[in-house]
Amino acid sequence: MAHHNTGRHVTTRRADTACELATAWGLTHDRLVTDRRPSFAFLLSLGWVLSLACSEPPRCEEGLCPAGMSCVAATGLCEEDQTLAGAALPLLRGDYSVVSLSGLRYATVGYAPAQKSLVWTEHGPDHITTSYLAGPAAGGDQGAVGVLSAALSSPTGVPHVVWMRSSDRTLWYSFRDKDKWVTEAIDKVPPHRVGMHLALGLQSGQPVVAFADAIDGGISIARRSQGWSLSSLPAPPTQPDTGVSMGRGLAMSGRGGALALATYDAVGGDLILASHAASGWQSARFAGVDSTTGADLGDVGTPCSLARDVGGELIVAWRHRSANEVWVARSSGGEIVRRRVSAGNYQLPGRNVTRRRVVGTALDVVVRSDGRIAVALQDASRARIVVAVETVSGDFKRYEVPATGSPQIRPKLLARVDGSVVVSWLDLRSDGAGRLATWILNITGETP
Repeated sequence: MAHHNTGRHVTTRRADTACELATAWGLTHDRLVTDRRPSFAFLLSLGWVLSLACSEPPRCEEGLCPAGMSCVAATGLCEEDQTLAGAALPLLRGDYSVVSLSGLRYATVGYAPAQKSLVWTEHGPDHITTSYLAGPAAGGDQGAVGVLSAALSSPTGVPHVVWMRSSDRTLWYSFRDKDKWVTEAIDKVPPHRVGMHLALGLQSGQPVVAFADAIDGGISIARRSQGWSLSSLPAPPTQPDTGVSMGRGLAMSGRGGALALATYDAVGGDLILASHAASGWQSARFAGVDSTTGADLGDVGTPCSLARDVGGELIVAWRHRSANEVWVARSSGGEIVRRRVSAGNYQLPGRNVTRRRVVGTALDVVVRSDGRIAVALQDASRARIVVAVETVSGDFKRYEVPATGSPQIRPKLLARVDGSVVVSWLDLRSDGAGRLATWILNITGETP
């Protein structure tokens, strides 16, 4: 059912400025109002601007549409193929997660605004099945559920999910025991305390939830071990002491007893990296400030993403907003190696003219089965998703996902045991919701 990249590059024309502005406006609105319906004025104006500014969208290519879609020659768009089982998936809004299941199967978890529920969709080789974990569509009667959520899969393939109930902004946790979901309230988190950012990790097999604290500020940590406990993430020192505002761009990654957290300090404009061990949490400024002189290196760290390689070493990806670049770092032989993945500013060949693409406004990082890094990033100037894959030489090769005729937002990656990478994103609609699209990227012609 899934279509595979055969090494061809999909070429499209560059969107004009009006289209870029319209798309950026839609993304901003999507982030700000994820828990309520967009206004009629927004729908009318965004639809009008998009229809004028994006009147000539990139045309699809036969055989390169995402799973569940086919290329319609008359319109040049990838459209839903109703002959595929489960092709008509619920629309999503806000952030979502992609988790690995047994074999080559995987699942997506996110908020379905039409149903006001948290939807779980399993993707198999020849079928797609959808069910609801919580909310009205799952038989609940407490209003919208899942506007904020996070999910992951344990090394043994057990999925874990955490989500927020909108009515009182409380947190809930579920895990799947064989074919049955077990759900419990994270009772140590008081109502109305959860802010707009949420992350989930595993440490020694137990779930750890980080969230932006809307009451106390900063980041709070809920940990499950014979019941739930609640603590705060200590802030790193500031130079000079101008305060810290953490909580945006949360990401977590655990492996065995190791647990790491990344976030953005909105005051210093720095990427904060924290680790947890027996002695507790330790945090430091990882990017955005010179570690020796303390000099400011620009606005760095939002968004950010974490991953682990097969040896358990931490991989960090982030956006350098001031330089309009995406960077990645990993530990190698005790040294931290940093590489630039993508640069938004580029010079036209043979001309003293510089152009700018806004890259990395959303991103995700994984490590492939061969140990190389893959980073998905959002090119906001063209509303396209790009995947940068590490090569044998250590450079990054770019792959553009197929054009679908809609603005593409919120990329996610999943590395599979066969070496392929599942690339997911949302095709943004004028009402602020998005249709989940999935593409399987096979990288051929290289040896480790």
